[in-house]
Amino acid sequence: MAGKGWIKLHREILDKAIFHNEKLLKVFIWCTLKATHEEYDQLIGRQLVHLLPGQFVTGRHKASEELRLKPSTAWDYLKVLESNNTINIQSDSKFSVITVVNWALYQSGELISDSESDSRHDNKSTANQHKQEHKNNKKKEIYPPEFETFYRIYPNSKGKAQTFRNWKKVTKQHEPDIILESVKKYKKTVEGTEKEFITASYNFIGQKAVYLDYLPTEEPEKPKKHPREVKVLTESDQAEMIKRMEQERQDKINARKQRMRGEG
Repeated sequence: MAGKGWIKLHREILDKAIFHNEKLLKVFIWCTLKATHEEYDQLIGRQLVHLLPGQFVTGRHKASEELRLKPSTAWDYLKVLESNNTINIQSDSKFSVITVVNWALYQSGELISDSESDSRHDNKSTANQHKQEHKNNKKKEIYPPEFETFYRIYPNSKGKAQTFRNWKKVTKQHEPDIILESVKKYKKTVEGTEKEFITASYNFIGQKAVYLDYLPTEEPEKPKKHPREVKVLTESDQAEMIKRMEQERQDKINARKQRMRGEG
C-alpha cells in the first residue's frame, strides 16, 4: 500500500515531455508514490473498493491538499496525464480510482536493467509489440491544462492540433480565463443544438473568431465628476447680496430687542 517503501524512477523520463513541466512532473511522481504495490481491498465510507497494483483512490480536494495546488489545477494536470495515456481515471460522484499505466513494468519487485527491460518487451506477442511501438513512436504534444479544459468543455471539439495552434494565437490577446468564460456563455446559447450545427472548436477561436461575441462585458466607466461651476457676481449682484445680509442682521437685532422687552 502507499505510504511506505520506495519507488523506481526510470532514466528515460529525462527524454519525455513531462519532465519539462515541473507541475506535471510533480503530479506524475505523486501518482506513482500513491499507487499501491500489492492487491488489496480499501474501505471508502461504506463501499469496499478492490485495488490492483498501480492503483489508488483519491478525490479532487484530497489531491489538491496533498499536491498543494488549487482543486481545479490539480484535476487539470491529472486529466493531462490521462490524455497522454500516462494514467487512467475512473470516477463516480464520491471518489476516483487512478491507475498508473505501465506501473508494473517499472515498479516490479526485482531490479531490471535496460537490457533486461528490452528483452521483456521482445518476449511480448507480435500484436502487442506493434501496438506498443506505435504508441511509443507517435509524437505526443503536452498541452497546457487551460487548453485541455477548453477542449474538454467545448460543445463541438474538433481538430485538437489546429485548435491548439489557434489557442496559442488568441491567448496572446486575451487571458485564458477570459476565453474559458466565452466558451461557457456560448455553450449555454447552443444548448440543445445538434452537434453538426455548432461551430467547431478550431473555428471558434480561429478564422471566424466567434468567441469575440461572447467575451465578458467590461465594467462601464463611472461618469466623471465635473467641478462645480463658480458663478461670477456682478457689481449689482454684490450690492444686492450686501443689502440682503444687512437686512438679515437688522432683523436679528430687532427680534432680540423684542424678546428683552417681553422679559422686562
